[in-house]
Amino acid sequence: CFLNENLIVLLRSIYSVLMRTPPELLADIIVVDDASTEAHPDIRKPLDEIVALMGGKVKVLRLDERSGLIKARMAGAAYSVGDLLVFFDAHVECSHGWLEPMAERVYLNPSTVVCPCIDIIKHDTMEYPNNAQQEIQKGGFHWGLIYKWIPLNATQRALGITAPQASQLLIKSDL
Repeated sequence: CFLNENLIVLLRSIYSVLMRTPPELLADIIVVDDASTEAHPDIRKPLDEIVALMGGKVKVLRLDERSGLIKARMAGAAYSVGDLLVFFDAHVECSHGWLEPMAERVYLNPSTVVCPCIDIIKHDTMEYPNNAQQEIQKGGFHWGLIYKWIPLNATQRALGITAPQASQLLIKSDL
């Protein structure tokens, strides 16, 4: 899903998913344009031309009006033909072997929701550093609803990075 994204960044994301995902696990890549504005450099034509060369696995879905991140992702989900859905921001890079551990978790328990380790791409140079040297952290929100990285505690580190992590968010509904 993207809104007014840079073409090169968007293509880098698409290619990393396409080239680093086993073909038998990849039904399609749905790129959802959440009604990008004309004030932003128009990437529609070059994006369509490049996607046409990708063998049919990549499809662009353009929304007529801005719907927001979640509704745009749900539109992409409805458009997809795959059995396993993975949602990305438009500015990601996948490592080799990124999908298999998550797909296995979902296969073993279809009600599982998984999230990968998220590596850092330097925003000023677009460099993808050797993130294996960095401390593994989990993402979360503080009380101001600002996203932040949280170091794993000793128990979580001992379990390893592929072990399920309990959510620190508890939601109760009487609906």
